[in-house]
Amino acid sequence: MNVKSVIVGALLVIVGVVLGYVISSQSCCPLKKGGMPCPPPMGQFDGPHDHNFDKHKGGMQLFSPEFLDEIKATDEQKKQITEILDKKREEMKAHREQMKAERDKVHAQIMQVLNDEQKAVVEQRMKDRSCKKDSTRNCKKVQ
Repeated sequence: MNVKSVIVGALLVIVGVVLGYVISSQSCCPLKKGGMPCPPPMGQFDGPHDHNFDKHKGGMQLFSPEFLDEIKATDEQKKQITEILDKKREEMKAHREQMKAERDKVHAQIMQVLNDEQKAVVEQRMKDRSCKKDSTRNCKKVQ
């Protein structure tokens, strides 16, 4: 084997690696027009807002009746687990209500600072957000 063919082979390998890197970085760049978003690292999307979320994967949902049957929990164990979860759900509900009251208090303080025109814009934005979150509401956009 001569030196010239070894150098040409090495250059082709280097060009291939560089070209592969450029193509892959261009195809998953969300900043460029038409680029695809880069795939996430494995295990990044485990939360409830992801399409890969398994119904019984998160927190309190882990101990669903189906899962308890799967692990062959006794009736007494199921009863105790259900009591624990029900108690915690009540605590969490109270906490959510407390946080909502705090949020409403902050919003009221902010609204006192705004003028009438700004208040109208804020109220419309809040109405639009609540309509997006709850599709069961009969909301009509006013233009």
